[in-house]
Amino acid sequence: MNIRPLEREHLLDIATRIQGAQTEMKAYIDQPWYFDSLTKTGEAYSVLYDGKVVLCAGIIPQWNGRYVAWALFTKDVGLKMVSLVRAVRRFLDVKEVRRVEAYIDCTHLEGIRLAELLGFKFEGTLVKFTPDGRNNYMYARTKD
Repeated sequence: MNIRPLEREHLLDIATRIQGAQTEMKAYIDQPWYFDSLTKTGEAYSVLYDGKVVLCAGIIPQWNGRYVAWALFTKDVGLKMVSLVRAVRRFLDVKEVRRVEAYIDCTHLEGIRLAELLGFKFEGTLVKFTPDGRNNYMYARTKD
C-alpha cells in the first residue's frame, strides 16, 4: 500500500473504475473546481496498490476541530479493506479533531460499512441532500 497526496490524475483514474454506488460522482470528478475543492483547504490522499489507485479520500475543515470526510472508491477496494481501515483509523486518531462527519448515499452499502468500521456513528438521514435529490445518511466520529 502506498499513500500519496491526491493528484488530479488519481481522480480521473478512479472515475474509470468507481464503485457502482458512487457513479454519479463521475459528473464532478473531471471538473477542475472539484479537485480544487478537495485539495485547497483540506487534506487529500490517494491509496495505491500495485501502482493502481484504489481510493481517494480526505478531510475538509469546517471550523476548528470539525471536519467533513470524503472518499471515492474503485470497484476492487474491498480486497484491501483491512489494511485501509487500519491506515485511516491511524490517520484520524492522530489528527487534532473533535468531530469528523461523513455523508453517505443511503444505497452505498460499502461506504456505510467502511464508516462503521472506522468508528463513525449514524446520526440521521439528510433528505434530498444530493444535487439530484437523493437522501444521504450522516455519520460522525467524535473524540472526547
